[in-house]
Amino acid sequence: MKGIRRADCFWLAAAGLLAAAIVYNVFIAADGDTLSEAFDGYIERWPWLKPALLIVARHVANDLDPRADPIGIGFVLVRAVIRRKHRAVVVVVDDAAAGG
Repeated sequence: MKGIRRADCFWLAAAGLLAAAIVYNVFIAADGDTLSEAFDGYIERWPWLKPALLIVARHVANDLDPRADPIGIGFVLVRAVIRRKHRAVVVVVDDAAAGG
């Protein structure tokens, strides 16, 4: 069995954050001051947040065609650019083939 991966650590932290959000909403938040109600205000102020959140949710749920997933495409492009900088070319000279 494999050990825990870094991605697993991220999702465990996200689950912990979700648990903290639930505790906040149930035990700490005053009426009208839940996280959802606060986010309603953010959406009202910045309307682009709603479609952005929906795209993130659909990306995480694998509900988008990979050819139309802007987050997946973005990650592929960024990783290609980053990895291109670290590539090395190795030239192997076989003495027998070179006549030596």
